Amino acid sequence: MQFLQHLLELRKLTEAGGQTVFTKLESDSGTISNSVSRLLDGLLTFYKNPKFPVSNFLTQAVSVLINLITDTDLSNHVLKKCFEKLEEFNRNLVQIILSNSNFNRFQVQYSISHTLVLLGRCNLLRKSVISLLLSEVNQFADELQQTHQIEAKYNVTQYENIFSLCMILEQLLQSETEGNISSLDYDGEEKNKFLHNLDQIILHLADDFPLFSVYIWRLGALLNSSQMQIV
Repeated sequence: MQFLQHLLELRKLTEAGGQTVFTKLESDSGTISNSVSRLLDGLLTFYKNPKFPVSNFLTQAVSVLINLITDTDLSNHVLKKCFEKLEEFNRNLVQIILSNSNFNRFQVQYSISHTLVLLGRCNLLRKSVISLLLSEVNQFADELQQTHQIEAKYNVTQYENIFSLCMILEQLLQSETEGNISSLDYDGEEKNKFLHNLDQIILHLADDFPLFSVYIWRLGALLNSSQMQIV
């Protein structure tokens, strides 16, 4: 019930616009930030214990969240207070994807992936989302190379789940190279590490893990393409 209450309050705010928004922000910005935080908690609760078919309220919640982030007035006045909460929310979503071993997990992953793609296309969050995804892919690639070198068993569930992160990354990077969103320089530690290790990953893993190697190669091509556009 509280989830619905926060959802309705925020939806009214995003639909109001103009002077109504500024008046609300000046008088009640703390309450609005709290509603955003509670909305994120409600979404996370669903993703941890999903029930299908997905409720229309959850679809609306994601839509309202995106509207809040992309609205210039609202994001400047409210979401700067919730940025750490949003980053934590994204990290939790990624961990749910990676750790999920349920038989029907792919339906859950599709829903989470869609949310992460929408968040990653927002200017405010795009760099942090891509850096987060690259960090997880880098870490998994390192672990897979190590287990492969010593001929140890690898985590099959995590191997299957990592492709969801690769697909999210691919969609975000494709959106940039196709001009659907403005270019952004991802010249950070995770990107540099990914590109630096790209050839070694493909060389060592291509024979036994061809699908993963192909995805890594495609992501590398997209990262290089976005870098060339910026230059």
